[in-house]
Order: sequence, then structure tokens, then C-alpha cells
Amino acid sequence: MAEEDDVSRFIKRKKIHVEVGTPLQLQIAGITPQLKTTLVGIKPEEYFIIHTPKFEGIESKLYAGNNVIVRFIFSGTVYGFISTILNYVYSPSRLIFLSYPDLIEMQELRDGFRVECYLPARAKLPGHDTDYAGIVMDISSGGCNLSLITTEELHRNPVRVGETIQISIQLLGLEGFQMFSGEVRMVRQDQKKMTIGLKFDGNNAPDKLEKIDEYVKKVIEFL
Repeated sequence: MAEEDDVSRFIKRKKIHVEVGTPLQLQIAGITPQLKTTLVGIKPEEYFIIHTPKFEGIESKLYAGNNVIVRFIFSGTVYGFISTILNYVYSPSRLIFLSYPDLIEMQELRDGFRVECYLPARAKLPGHDTDYAGIVMDISSGGCNLSLITTEELHRNPVRVGETIQISIQLLGLEGFQMFSGEVRMVRQDQKKMTIGLKFDGNNAPDKLEKIDEYVKKVIEFL
């Protein structure tokens, strides 16, 4: 997952406010795909108990000491941490005990958690009569990174930091393109493409930015 600079923060051993039944994403060492499961219980500062995900051959990787990366969303905050397997039990239910982490990463979604994506877009650039087709490579409610194919016109009249541009994005789950405006904060250009870092400005309707937050949350569910 990609993020805004200086947004995420780390906390040392602290009680995590999370409810039983919260969906979790796991990355177990030795297993390539990320797996989904749910939280069964937690003893603060000691261990988590989770359901064993359904995955063929998973038992061979559930030995004590194997590393696990855990991610989940709770009350608008994304949590992530590295843990180790303490124990795996078969009965009365297939459960995994995970060590309580020493360090927990937290990210408030409202602060602009940014996810990688591949969204069709069109950009209106200052001093250009034509719209440019491009791809949004990552996005949050605070801004995005837009990639455009470099043309002769863009070489002659490049985008500059501080300019305001308009961008139409096709968000999954919504019909048509959604228009946003923002300030150019970064420009990188070579012979093949131009990458524009955009910070959305105050001219965007709050409900449109909420749509981006909804999209980000949906993406995070599959990370």
C-alpha cells in the first residue's frame, strides 16, 4: 500500500481497540497469496486468536515462530503489524494464536491513506486546448499521482508545480467520470511519460472526496 508522507505513525505495545469478528488480511511467510480471516479473541499485550484461513497446505506453515503480517481496518483506522505464530490448535476449532506485536503501524483513513490503483483519467492542463488521457497510479481523498504519455506539446509547454489542473477519474462502482481539481505538487517527465503529483484543493465537493474514501476502503479490503 502507498501512502501520503508523514501520515502513518507507529506505536509501541498498546491496547488495540478492535472487536471480535473484525476481518483480517494475513501474509503468512511461505504462502504467496494474502489470506482473509476473522478475529476470534485478543489478550492485550499477549496474543491474538484468529480463525485458520482456508488454504490448501496451510498447516505446513503454521509452526511456532513463523512470521505473519496482519492488516485490518477498525473505526476508520488501518492497522498493520508483524507477528509470529505461537500455536495452532485443531480442536474444538482450527485456531491460530499470534504474538502481540511490539510495534503497530496506524493510519487514519481521514488523513488521506493512499492506495495504488490503475484508474482511467482525463486531464485539463493550463495552456493546453486538448484534454490528455492518462492513468491514475495511486489515490487518496487528499490527492493522486497521474501518469500521462509525453507528447511534443507537453515538451513545449510542460506542467509546472503550483499550477491548478482539472482531472476526470473513472472510479470503480460509479458511472462516468468524476471531475476533481487540484494543485500540482510534483512533476517528473522523461521521453515517454509525465507523472504529476496532485493535491486536491478546496473546490472539490465533500461528497466526491467521500466517494474516493469509499473506493480506498474497498481496495484495502483486498490488500
